[in-house]
Amino acid sequence: MVSPARAYVRLMIGYDTGWALATLVGVLVAARGGTAGGEVWIGYQAVAPLLFAALLASAAPARLTPSAAS
Repeated sequence: MVSPARAYVRLMIGYDTGWALATLVGVLVAARGGTAGGEVWIGYQAVAPLLFAALLASAAPARLTPSAAS
């Protein structure tokens, strides 16, 4: 079983890798004279944090209530 900290680190690495790729694509599109470079980057900025938060919430360890712990 993967520890929660290890799962969180993997998710953060994935998020940061996606950010770097979206930035690279946006810069390449803009450098080639395209007009969608900013949209690619801002689209990632709008969607990725929501997905990241959902994945973090689903990866969180289950918490026991006081009655269930005894």
